[in-house]
Amino acid sequence: MNVPMSVEASLFTVPALDNTFGAYLLGTFLGMLLYGMLLYQVHDYYRLYPKDRMVLKVLVAAILLLETVFSILNIHTCYHYLVTNYFAPLRLLVTTWSINLTPLASALTIGVAQSFFARRVFLVGRRYRPVASVAGLLFVAAIAIDAVATARAFILKEFTKAEEWLAAAGSIVSTVADLLLTSVLIYALRRRRTGFRHTDSLISVVTMYTINTGLLTGVFHVVLWILAIKYPLNLIYAMVAIVNTRLYGNAVLATMNARTSFSKRGIHTFGGVAEFPEQYPMEIPSGRRQTASESTVPSAARDRIIELSLPQDDTGPSSTSDVRESKGAVTVDEMCDDGPKDRKSFG
Repeated sequence: MNVPMSVEASLFTVPALDNTFGAYLLGTFLGMLLYGMLLYQVHDYYRLYPKDRMVLKVLVAAILLLETVFSILNIHTCYHYLVTNYFAPLRLLVTTWSINLTPLASALTIGVAQSFFARRVFLVGRRYRPVASVAGLLFVAAIAIDAVATARAFILKEFTKAEEWLAAAGSIVSTVADLLLTSVLIYALRRRRTGFRHTDSLISVVTMYTINTGLLTGVFHVVLWILAIKYPLNLIYAMVAIVNTRLYGNAVLATMNARTSFSKRGIHTFGGVAEFPEQYPMEIPSGRRQTASESTVPSAARDRIIELSLPQDDTGPSSTSDVRESKGAVTVDEMCDDGPKDRKSFG
């Protein structure tokens, strides 16, 4: 029996997937690119910092593990809907285990990464520890919200608007946490200005680095919850969520690996002492530029050491608020804490 072409076409028509699983597929592609960058940074970290504290090594391993699980979930979701069930339109309305677990995996990945920045704030000074604690509670709240979304997805087994609203709520909570941590770090760094041009320049570098690492994830969070609220019946917000999740692990590794670059500039953001860079030019009265190692520089200046004890990450807490001149050293110590009163302040 001949089937009319119009009937045959209607029987085999697959709905457009551009703004649903097409968007999810693009997010997975972009996410895998960022996952490759993470692998490179993890390799660099273990190669450059073999003597780091075990807590940092475990943190990096945890981020890598969670990112890998997240990749598996993304890949399986794409394969399930676009390959296994590519010609079963009704299956597009039913969730599968991998996409159900994705919100929780994302929240755990972001939470572990944010704990790194929360710890930095906690070690900045006593007055900022409540902020770090509040941020920690927000991390837990975001994970709980996404856990609820995952549980609902397994129970309902279909896409609903409720999941999108839960995704938006979790994103808003994470945005507030990011804003708190980034603001505290920027404020603490701004307070460290001493009046010394070189030291202030170094602090400006770290400040801009802090802004850049926090700003990017914050922007993605805002875009995510706007899309989730405005377009709850597509997966464009999921594409943004996948990329945003990848940014957190890369931000942590970039911060940890940046220690080498900062050390060359004469600053140790993870604690410790940084000597004047050998080739750091200094102006002398004659107008000729010489380095700190040249004999024309006073011996007292050559003997001095600059220590910028910014938020600690692999050594114990260091409190600070003033520039302290000690025997043979100039330190920026006890960050954001008024500290002992017998200090000599500069600037």
